[in-house]
Amino acid sequence: MKKTYLAIILLAGIAVLGCTKDNGGNQEGNDKPKNNYTITVSDSVIGEEQDIALSTNYTSDNPNILVTWFDNGERQNKLARTHTNFIWTAGKAGDHTIKCSITDRNDVIEFETKVKVIPCDFDKALIGDSKDKILRTYGDPKYTSGNTLGFGYYNDDVREITFSSNKVSRIHFEKHYQWPSVNQYPHLGMLSMYEEQVTNLSKKYGKTTDATNLGSTQAEKEEKALSIYNSGAMYATWKYNGHTVTLMAMRSSVYKPGYYWQIEVE
Repeated sequence: MKKTYLAIILLAGIAVLGCTKDNGGNQEGNDKPKNNYTITVSDSVIGEEQDIALSTNYTSDNPNILVTWFDNGERQNKLARTHTNFIWTAGKAGDHTIKCSITDRNDVIEFETKVKVIPCDFDKALIGDSKDKILRTYGDPKYTSGNTLGFGYYNDDVREITFSSNKVSRIHFEKHYQWPSVNQYPHLGMLSMYEEQVTNLSKKYGKTTDATNLGSTQAEKEEKALSIYNSGAMYATWKYNGHTVTLMAMRSSVYKPGYYWQIEVE
């Protein structure tokens, strides 16, 4: 009989230990269920390097909670925060596990969500992005023209985002270059820049659907480039995610002599 009682006591002890482990290690004084918290992500479509607003439904009467965010195990905020809202800059395209870790008195509560990041159509924007996401990512615009917000400067670097019904409908980027006045052949710089951009953009967008016919020999390309520099533009187009990407290279209106290239996604 004594052996039977001993066995019952041992089994009861094991059961108690098992229940404590299933409880997730919650300490006395905090009766919040550990796994009933969620992370809210501001946007359903996330592009590389875009700023995304994260928040949680965790509440506490403790004003000194410490909140840390992780992306695929990598800590995102250097210093722990005392509130549960966070702006996360999305990393490379792929699957990401976002985890929130909260220290509340003697308890550590952790919960996570999974999101997918895709390549942007260009720069840090996607056609169809909300205006809120663009402003969150780029900051305050440098200028406004109708439905277009400008996030660069008119001289060297221009980034413009156009909206229709508060959704991105056009992405415009341009870069101007000044050609040294001692060199009399700015069209050669434009040609080199154009060919380099076509090569780089084709790595992302694939094969061009149309492009300027520059000829087959270097002499033909240079002759064509001179003609275009004096009047006209080189161009190349791609189809990407159902949108049209257009590259153009031409004489600069900012620098004389000079040239520039621009990209538009619509």
